[in-house]
Amino acid sequence: MATLAGVTTRKETFVKKMVLSAAARAGIAELAFQLCQLRREKGEPSLRALCKTMPCVVPDSASTLHRVFAGRTLPKWPVLEALLLHGFGVSAEEVEGTWKARWVEVKNLVDPLVPPQTESGSLRMLRSV
Repeated sequence: MATLAGVTTRKETFVKKMVLSAAARAGIAELAFQLCQLRREKGEPSLRALCKTMPCVVPDSASTLHRVFAGRTLPKWPVLEALLLHGFGVSAEEVEGTWKARWVEVKNLVDPLVPPQTESGSLRMLRSV
């Protein structure tokens, strides 16, 4: 499949997402460890039991939670939020403060934002009209 200069193909995007930096893998592992600690503090409920307490935000919730607790993937924020609030009963303040900051930190390692640049290489400032 031919590509235009500067255009990323679907295959390249998939490969890019599969290859995580060591820092990203470490961040996911640390978040998974913290979730495992919290799960243990709550009596180690089964993944199915946790899924039953969560609003339906994930199609195959038990499999998703297994990958999250194993440190294989970073969950989407709505999944982590539902797990913390409904599965573990963490307060909304702690979820929005502590846990969201942790998630954002890891998300920035996994999928860093790259600011748009103009042809001259400087950051383009957007202004409202």
